[in-house]
Amino acid sequence: MEAVLLIALTILFVVFYFLPALIADKRKIGPKGTIGWLNFFFGWTVLGWIGLLIWAVVDPPKAPEYVASVHPHLRDCPACYSKIDPRATICPHCRTAVEALPHESGYSPGTSAD
Repeated sequence: MEAVLLIALTILFVVFYFLPALIADKRKIGPKGTIGWLNFFFGWTVLGWIGLLIWAVVDPPKAPEYVASVHPHLRDCPACYSKIDPRATICPHCRTAVEALPHESGYSPGTSAD
């Protein structure tokens, strides 16, 4: 009975110790495994564990929204949501094939302006 209790407490301690890494992995915070490795090496310090827990719980900063206002003619890639040219057939960011949209001014590549 004592062995089962010891195993259960050990598992509970390990889960609690790696709680910041588990939360960060679930929320996809930071580069993959960064908080986990930092948790492994510095989690034993109380300040390190608390700092990693805060890092895992706080929302990452949002990307600036100025792209759409500077380039209103761009559209979102359906796969990665990056801003791309409406005439693009391949997203330059994620290399996904996308359907080209006709340009609003009637211009299409390969036609002359005569």
